[in-house]
Amino acid sequence: MKDLEKLSFENTKTAFQILDDKELKKAKRLFKMVASRFLLKMGKIFLPLALATRLPVSWAVKGIYNYFVAGETIKSADRLAQKLSIYNVKSIPDYSVEGKGSEESFLNVKNELLYAIELIAASKDMPFAVFKPSGMAPFSVLEKVSAGIELNTEEETSYEGIREKWDVVFAAGAAKNVPVLVDAEESWIQKALDDLLMEFSLKYNTETPIVWNTFQMYRHDRLELLRKQIEFAREKGIKLGYKFVRGAYWEKENKYAAGKGIISAVYQKKEETDAAYDEAMKICFENRDIVHFMNASHNEESNYYLAEMMLSHKIDTADPGIWFAQLLGMSNHITFNLAEQCFNVAKYVPYAPLRKVMPYLLRRAEENSSMRGQTGRELALIEKEMDRRKTI
Repeated sequence: MKDLEKLSFENTKTAFQILDDKELKKAKRLFKMVASRFLLKMGKIFLPLALATRLPVSWAVKGIYNYFVAGETIKSADRLAQKLSIYNVKSIPDYSVEGKGSEESFLNVKNELLYAIELIAASKDMPFAVFKPSGMAPFSVLEKVSAGIELNTEEETSYEGIREKWDVVFAAGAAKNVPVLVDAEESWIQKALDDLLMEFSLKYNTETPIVWNTFQMYRHDRLELLRKQIEFAREKGIKLGYKFVRGAYWEKENKYAAGKGIISAVYQKKEETDAAYDEAMKICFENRDIVHFMNASHNEESNYYLAEMMLSHKIDTADPGIWFAQLLGMSNHITFNLAEQCFNVAKYVPYAPLRKVMPYLLRRAEENSSMRGQTGRELALIEKEMDRRKTI
């Protein structure tokens, strides 16, 4: 690719080439459902009850599950990865079981992740592993550490357990040369995560970024921290890895701040978040000798922004240090059109048994419905492609 004119997010033929007519109609129905706040509220009320009482739920959610989730196991994700790779799209398998807070569940997540790293290392289609921190760490302990509150003996043991589990995971990633993305969480536990991840970056990112942090750019402190971490990394002679998102907990962050009587950790204007996001892209691009980064955005302008930056500086679209990513089933017009022009782009591919993945799906659906114009944009593009196919 030599110029940006070849990249069009309006190209629905490319965007939906992976879906046949029947699948496209199903996608339209699903996004109409997601667009309905009433249906989402009903789902939040009745699905947890159905799950708790072991009532059959597959009839109600099978369609959503099949569209947004690869299947029950990482082998399902691997099969989908092979299909996506035909279109030059990579896959990031994501064990999407929301943490239950028990030591048993933490160990299960760790073991699943270690198994995933083995499969990823043997695959040419899956370049990253990923985990959600609260899936392998008690929320309450992370909250106290972030607030600088002294831990009791039991909590100290728990915190050391976090370190041990994460160390095993990052060591496995380093041994197999599999980078590990670590998702972001709420601001009141994120400081503990930032500190832990920098600690492990010092240990494992000496030659290439194995440990990747996630920055939510709706937070007004992230640009300053990004600059400080890059300066620190240069002093220590290490590499850094970052995934960037706008943020998933805006309403929750504001509610938390109001309840505590403190200033919210997030910007109140979307334009401020947009500006911070693009500035983060620019900072990482200018420091790409030591920083690898992923633009994990569903925002068209931010994807154009980074693509244009790469092309104007004559950077190879397949540069191994720069990635784009979107969620499975969403923003196909971004993913597949970037892939068509040979950019490094991946789908986040959730996998887990139906009952275990439902809390994740409900959270994602709620986030999507609150994203300004996102669902409407998805529907408009699907309808545009359906109209195009009628003329063939």
